Amino acid sequence: MRIANAISFSSWQHNSSILAGTAGGVLIAGISSNPNFGATAEIGVSFTAVASGGTATAFQWATLEAGDLSGAASASYVPTPGDDGQSLFCKVVIQGAETSSQVYAVRYPPRCRWGFFWTGQLP
Repeated sequence: MRIANAISFSSWQHNSSILAGTAGGVLIAGISSNPNFGATAEIGVSFTAVASGGTATAFQWATLEAGDLSGAASASYVPTPGDDGQSLFCKVVIQGAETSSQVYAVRYPPRCRWGFFWTGQLP
């Protein structure tokens, strides 16, 4: 009997090479897609706000629940465990006008599920 070791990521997909979410000329790179939560920001994963339609002069990451995040005033941000369950977005000043990105739920990345499964082949 052959037994193989398996890893399951529960349909969670992470693709940092695509830009997700367009709202007001701000794109967020690094957003994950989960069938249960939709587009989410994973704790511990770096996100980058990209301004479209002009040059960005200021960035400020914020949550709907807590407002502006202290020390998060650059194009990139890495959510911390304290951000879990919050609604994250980035405010950007483009050519003197403030605009905001789409809002994303902050979640922990999914746990890997380790297990054994039988391949159905006998020796």
